[in-house]
Amino acid sequence: MVHLRECWADLPIQTSKQSPSNEVQADFDLEDTINIVSPSLDDADTTKPIIVTFKDPSTFLIHHPDLMLTMTSIANAMPCPRKPLLQALVKPSGPSTKSMLYGTILHTLLQGALSEQGFAEADTWRRLDEDLSKEERKLEIWGAGLDIDDVRLELGEKAEKGFEVFGDKWVGPAPKAGHGNF
Repeated sequence: MVHLRECWADLPIQTSKQSPSNEVQADFDLEDTINIVSPSLDDADTTKPIIVTFKDPSTFLIHHPDLMLTMTSIANAMPCPRKPLLQALVKPSGPSTKSMLYGTILHTLLQGALSEQGFAEADTWRRLDEDLSKEERKLEIWGAGLDIDDVRLELGEKAEKGFEVFGDKWVGPAPKAGHGNF
């Protein structure tokens, strides 16, 4: 059970459930998801309510966890804190170049790999096929004057091994010895 206090009390939460990672998730009216991360979740007594207030620095309410922002976009936000969010929501107009398109697709694939914690070749190809099947992506490929099969083959070959090596080297439940330097 989660108790939202102060300004959080006005959130229109309808349902809640316990996720496998011990984070409490709740659905908003518009099917938005929140995650609550709190030391209270680590307590053995799961009947004790979690209290979320603005004053508790160790409990977090995370809204829209599906919008991942890059560290570069966050670093560029120093003059304007809303800039990364606005850039993620408002795409520039005009046709993409091959480099921009490939970078966008690779970034999407890496976000998917990090979200799913799946870096295997088969996972990369599955995510690539899902991304290339979207109408918006097909239009971007067409606008850049490229062939979808060529894009799939070139990006798939680059990403399959690269993501698998990255996952083996940098991602896991605990830090790995000898991988501290770039």
